[in-house]
Amino acid sequence: MQNRNIVEIIKKIFSCKTEDILELKPAKKGMTNDSFIFKIDTKRYILRLPGNGTNKLINRQQEFISYQLANSHDISDNIVYMEPSSGIKVTEYIENARNCDPFSKYEVSLCMDKLKQMHKLNLQVEHKFDLLQKINYYEKLRNAKSKYKDYDTVKQSILTLIEFVDSLDKQYCLSHIDAVHDNFLLDEYDNVKIIDWEYSGMQDPHIDIAMFAVYAGYNHEQLNELIDIYFKNDVTDELIIKIYAYVAIVGFMWSNWCEYKAQYGFDFEEYAQSQWNYAITYAPIVLEYISKRVETAIIVAAGKGVRLGIYTTETPKPLIKVHGRPIIEKEIEVLIARGIKDINIVVGYKKEQFEYLKDKYKVSLIYNPDFDKANNISSLYYARHKFINKNTIIMDGDLLFSSPSIIKQTIPYSCYSAFWTEETKEWALYLNNMGKIIGCNRDGGKDCLELKSVSYWTRTDATLLSNLIAQVYKQQKRTDVYWDDVPMFIHFDKFNLFVHHIDDGDIIEIDTVEDLQTIDKSYK
Repeated sequence: MQNRNIVEIIKKIFSCKTEDILELKPAKKGMTNDSFIFKIDTKRYILRLPGNGTNKLINRQQEFISYQLANSHDISDNIVYMEPSSGIKVTEYIENARNCDPFSKYEVSLCMDKLKQMHKLNLQVEHKFDLLQKINYYEKLRNAKSKYKDYDTVKQSILTLIEFVDSLDKQYCLSHIDAVHDNFLLDEYDNVKIIDWEYSGMQDPHIDIAMFAVYAGYNHEQLNELIDIYFKNDVTDELIIKIYAYVAIVGFMWSNWCEYKAQYGFDFEEYAQSQWNYAITYAPIVLEYISKRVETAIIVAAGKGVRLGIYTTETPKPLIKVHGRPIIEKEIEVLIARGIKDINIVVGYKKEQFEYLKDKYKVSLIYNPDFDKANNISSLYYARHKFINKNTIIMDGDLLFSSPSIIKQTIPYSCYSAFWTEETKEWALYLNNMGKIIGCNRDGGKDCLELKSVSYWTRTDATLLSNLIAQVYKQQKRTDVYWDDVPMFIHFDKFNLFVHHIDDGDIIEIDTVEDLQTIDKSYK
């Protein structure tokens, strides 16, 4: 009976007779649809018929739009017929084609190159694949309590992960979403086509990497190798964590999908459990990262910079241009490049000149009214409320960085940036064999670490630092000290401080005329 129905469908689409339909046979059964291979004359085709319950999962009009767009850019298989109202689809059969082998590095590399090529096209459609909406929708379709006892707890973690990925800068474009290895076809010449665009929509394209991994059942090592293949080994820690977050999110989402499909008699038990396992394995990894992620930055930029002489008569030191750009703009852009968006600049001298930064970079300005009668402890005093209970980076406003990667993205422990030197006249640090700072000399030293004014503070230490700075500055009226004196000398015993090791030249301070002339020859 089913074959007779299929024959009638084919006859209607091709306006042919029954005897014209040759070699009608089932294709590989999918998780969403049923497919059949047939031949007319000398050409073969694949007919897709939607499976039970699919009409509630797929928006066929949106699929039609995505498929047409992908097909117009030679990404997908060729569409012969597609009926958005029913989901019936006919595509040309690719002769001598094979599905991607997810355990062949060669084939995976070809498929990731094709996927990345598609992402780079930045194709745009009106419909979006909204992760939270899909999770809630599949949950509603399930219409029963989940079989997983800790479902509600895990969901709360997943919601945190969605907030995390939504906070990151990313390019939204048409993404495949259903990037299972079986949806990558390689012909006899190893050309790749991406088929079946049912779930496609606007999303962060990096979600497709996570989708490929969870469909293939990759372990942690295989997932990391996939990420390296897609990014050609050029990937940041935060980008890796973002993909881990997607792995957990989509694993949770598809486990709901599986529980819904089970109501129609589909047995996805092993697959469903693997998806759940991705959620409960990778969510804690990402949550641990989030707990240590730099949340806020404080840039101390209130002083005049008297050692720069005539160059700061009309311009605050952080706004002096180096190679055509203000120093502080370069700092802000480095922070933003490392995913740090909550940036607070403490201003004082000619504060009005910093105002444009608020619109240009969405930073906050904090005015230090004591900038001309107290040391820089006053700047931290007026900014103290900004870093209570937040993982915080504190830096001066006159720094240049050799690369954005010099800035840490996570803070597992409080630390100062420093590099090894045979001799320095700057602040010298000394460590014990565990790497903890056990001494500091403001007058310099030999065979030591030279401190650079970029430091990192855990939430606990940032709160302690805020309270102690308030205590020293207001209660003890110590206006003459540097803010670093508080953790390094006055209350050294209250902190466990370590070092973020950098190389000489990674952080350059523009403190004197000589510094400025050395870095930018136009000032000579």
